[in-house]
Amino acid sequence: MAQKKFIIDGGFQTTDDSIISAKLEMAGHILPTVDSDGTTGFDLGSTTKKWRDLYLSQGSLYIDGQKVLESDSGTIVVQADVNQSLSTKVTGSGVLTLTSGTTVNVNGTLQMQAGKKITDVGGNAVTFGDKISMDSNRITDMGTATAATDGANKAYVDAKVDSLVNGAPGAMDTLNELAAALVDDADFAGSMTASLGLKAATTYVDTQDTATLAAAAIVAQTKATLSETNASADATTKANNAQTAAGLDATSKADAAELAGISHTNTREVAITTGYESYAVSKADAALVDAKAYADTAEADAKTYADAGDSNLQSTADASARTYTDAEIATAISTSASTSESKDAARQEFQILTQMPQKQQQ
Repeated sequence: MAQKKFIIDGGFQTTDDSIISAKLEMAGHILPTVDSDGTTGFDLGSTTKKWRDLYLSQGSLYIDGQKVLESDSGTIVVQADVNQSLSTKVTGSGVLTLTSGTTVNVNGTLQMQAGKKITDVGGNAVTFGDKISMDSNRITDMGTATAATDGANKAYVDAKVDSLVNGAPGAMDTLNELAAALVDDADFAGSMTASLGLKAATTYVDTQDTATLAAAAIVAQTKATLSETNASADATTKANNAQTAAGLDATSKADAAELAGISHTNTREVAITTGYESYAVSKADAALVDAKAYADTAEADAKTYADAGDSNLQSTADASARTYTDAEIATAISTSASTSESKDAARQEFQILTQMPQKQQQ
C-alpha cells in the first residue's frame, strides 16, 4: 500500500534522480550546494525543461549579486547597481518591444548607436505627437522634398528661392517690393481691367483727334488773320502817335534850348560887365591913393622949395601940385561914382589913371 505522506525529520540525501509527481511544499529555502560563478553551478530548469511561470511576491530578482528586478509599490523596477550599465539585448531577428497602455517615459537622454535609426515597426517614418525642439541644433542629411508635407533642406529652399527670383533686379526681388510696385492692390489685375475699360477705343480717339485738329486749324487761321489786321492797325496808330510826340518833343526842346541860350547870354554879359566895373573901381581906388601920395610929395617938395627961397620953383610946385591933386582926385572920384558906365568909358578912365605917373616925371 503506497504511502500518501511521509515526513523526514532529520533530512535526506539521494544520489539519483528523483521524481515528485505532486506539489512540493517547502518550509525553508532551496539552496544549491555550490556558489555559481556563471560557469559552474546548478540550473533551475533547462533549455528543454523550462518552468512555466515564476511567481514572486514583493521580493526581488538578483543576478550576480545585483538586484535587477523588484516590485516597488505597484511598479516593477529593472535597475542596475550604481555606475553599472543595464542592457536589454536581443539578437538575430528578435525585436525588443516596449508596450504601454499610456505613455513610455524616457527620463534621460536617449542616444542611438552610430548608424542606427528611429523608424516605426515597418521601417517607415515615426509620427511625433507634438513639436520637436532641436535645442538650437541643426537637422542634417535631409533628402530632397517630394511630397507636399516633406521637410525641405537648405539646398532645396535656396533653389526654389533662386527660381522664384529668376534674376529679378534688386529693387523687385522680394514680395514686398512687388507688392509696392502693384500699389499694394490685392486685385491689381481687376483694377487694371476696370481702368482700361474706361479708356476710349483707338478709332474713336483718332476720329476725335481729326475733328479737333480741323476745328483748331480754322480757329488758328481766323485768329492769325485777326491778329495780322490788328497788328497793322496798331502799328500805324503807334507810328502816327510817335511822329506827333516826336514833333512836340522837338519843339519843346528847341524852345527850352532857345531860352537856355538867352539866359546863358544874359548871364555872360552881366558877368563881363560886373568884371569890368569891379576892375575899374579897384583901379580908381588905387589911383586915388596914388594921387594923394603924389599930392603929398608935391606939397613936401613945394615946402622945400619955399624954404630954399626959390619963389619961382615954389609957384611952379604949387601949380603942379594943384594940377595933379585937383585933376587926379576929380578923375578918381568921377570914376568911382560911375560904376554903371560902359566898358569903353571904364577903359578910358583906366588909361588916364595909368598916365598919371608919367605927368609927374615930366
